[in-house]
Amino acid sequence: MSLSAETRQLMEKMYGYILSGSEVSIPGTDAQRMTHYRRLVRNIFSDTLRRAFPITVEILTSAEWDALLEAYMREARPQTPYIWKMPYEFYAFVVEKDYAGEFKRPYLDDLLFFEWIEIDVFTMPDQPLPEFRSEGDFLKEKIALNPDHKIIELEYPVHKMAADETPPFRGQYFVLVFRELDSGQVKFVEISPLLALVWQHLQEKRQTGQEAIESVVELLGETTYEQLTPVILPFFNDMLLQGAVLGFSA
Repeated sequence: MSLSAETRQLMEKMYGYILSGSEVSIPGTDAQRMTHYRRLVRNIFSDTLRRAFPITVEILTSAEWDALLEAYMREARPQTPYIWKMPYEFYAFVVEKDYAGEFKRPYLDDLLFFEWIEIDVFTMPDQPLPEFRSEGDFLKEKIALNPDHKIIELEYPVHKMAADETPPFRGQYFVLVFRELDSGQVKFVEISPLLALVWQHLQEKRQTGQEAIESVVELLGETTYEQLTPVILPFFNDMLLQGAVLGFSA
């Protein structure tokens, strides 16, 4: 059954009050109870975002965090009906409004994105698993990757930034984010631009280890297969042990 125009208008007023705190006249409501109700909803928003961004909460001052929360509720008017999607809306709002510049914390966008990506990978739908064997030759056989993963690029090394550290230096950082098949735990591994490029070839072109290394050598033109292989093979082995690599394509 569809709602009447009057009911929708009252709901909009109620929602607007909850988000902004601005006084509004709604027939049949008690002002004191409305205040308590807004505080209850605000606490739900706050708890959800605090759990999503624990490092950000620890790094920002209480005044900065409260300012972000109030501005998000008042200006963004959260649209998603799903609690687990709210952190992304919050992240996008902070980026759009350039609070990183306002707070003089240039790494803020990266930090929020890094914390959001853990939620994103944890909740992403299961991808079809490739058929694979646990033993094989990394150079001669195609490598089966864990499909539940993403590679993210950051300007600041927020993935290894403690709350009491000085602001990190700007650069180019790649992080492999993947979900373990058995436990569902999300893990992060910093990788070099070179390894990110090799991984991209494995993922998109389904190459053997040797083919991927040769492709990167051809692309870079400043190194040789013999130079790269001793660097990349230990990475393959490490990723196999950690679960980012499943094995060898059957």
